[in-house]
Amino acid sequence: MNSLYELAHNLSGGEIGVVKTYLNFLCPERDETFASKLFDYLLQKKECPSEKDSCIYLYGTAWEKEEPLRKLQYRLKTKILDALCIELNEEKKEKLDELDYAAFRVKKKSIQSRLLYFSNTKLVIARELIDDIIAECRKYELYGALAEHLDIKKWRYAFREGEKEFTKIVSKAEFYKECERAQAKANDYYYKLIFVSEKNAAGEQKVNAFLKKAIRELNLLAEKTKSDSVKYYLKFFELYSFMRGKNYKAMKPCGK
Repeated sequence: MNSLYELAHNLSGGEIGVVKTYLNFLCPERDETFASKLFDYLLQKKECPSEKDSCIYLYGTAWEKEEPLRKLQYRLKTKILDALCIELNEEKKEKLDELDYAAFRVKKKSIQSRLLYFSNTKLVIARELIDDIIAECRKYELYGALAEHLDIKKWRYAFREGEKEFTKIVSKAEFYKECERAQAKANDYYYKLIFVSEKNAAGEQKVNAFLKKAIRELNLLAEKTKSDSVKYYLKFFELYSFMRGKNYKAMKPCGK
């Protein structure tokens, strides 16, 4: 009950409205009426109610109602999470950065594309959604999702267009998988730098050796992938190295 209570009380006013609309839409079934009733009950409480009190409120008795309540809690939790995925309200959008919001759109379109494709494999809109996802993933360097949906395009559509198109997409997917690995390695280097710096706060040699190794490899990865995110980490390491060495003349603005 605690996690469900916490979830309900973490919702904004707009999200509560979305959840209630979603539950009311499913209202014809008796069980959904209980879900709405439980949701309202949790919102009214300043502290998480006990299962016994919840049973008495919902069913008028606690006798042999523990199992139905647990099942109801699970279904309500699922429906709240489903409702939150319908669309982000403006309040939530403001809390997300542009990259996180792009990832949300991509995942949502991916689910839509799968549902449409398996309902009718000939639907043009299912392929259009895949192409939209690929374009957005390229723009925001969401390499994992990009490679995944290139593979989906390869399996669903490219083989029908002949070996040349199939091989072309295979090559693209493999390249973006390499980009994903490079991006992950660059990110790992950033966190490893924190560990290395903390362990060797009084000494310079190990930190400097780590920086040289990271910069050397990030240079290679940036050149190979042309990834802006990898270049960002490379620039960070270079600037950090220059600052440690007090080499301020080498700290040129980006683009110079």
